Amino acid sequence: MRVAEYRVIVVKRQSAYYERRFRVGSAAPCRGPNGGGNTVIIYIIRRILMLIPILILMSMVAFFLIELPPGDWVSTRITQLEMSGVQVSEDEAARLIAQYGLDKPMPVRYWRWVEGIVMRGNWGFSMQWNKPVNEILAERVPMTIAISLSALLLSWAIAIPIGIYSATHQYSFLDYVFTVLGFI
Repeated sequence: MRVAEYRVIVVKRQSAYYERRFRVGSAAPCRGPNGGGNTVIIYIIRRILMLIPILILMSMVAFFLIELPPGDWVSTRITQLEMSGVQVSEDEAARLIAQYGLDKPMPVRYWRWVEGIVMRGNWGFSMQWNKPVNEILAERVPMTIAISLSALLLSWAIAIPIGIYSATHQYSFLDYVFTVLGFI
């Protein structure tokens, strides 16, 4: 078995020298005697762990924005019904408030909201569309994905040939034109 040839690349970084060992002809660092190569896995784990508090904070902001308008949905709906001539009894209003959990404090409502999304996949009920949010998402997400993938494929179909041309005809007039268009 042949011993791989190594060359040592010394990189000056922040007034310190670090050695990186590369196999001749490859761009990937070799694993040293201590195993090495775990830095990417550690980086990914660290980023995933940082994602958890960010998601919690974003959910709190979203819930707060949903709760921000004055009043609640039931009182707004009752007002709309009374303006159209339909009388709603106090018992019916109390039943609706209890049904939607609007009689509970905000932290309890937040926990029920998050629990419904995470544990049961229940995104709630859209008062505006008068149907579950899961149904609304099921109607709209496939077309959104189709449009996104179409835009991605179109951008690749335009960008890859332009990139190849710019790489093979460096500093030409069209290279400059494509560079300017790329920045716009």
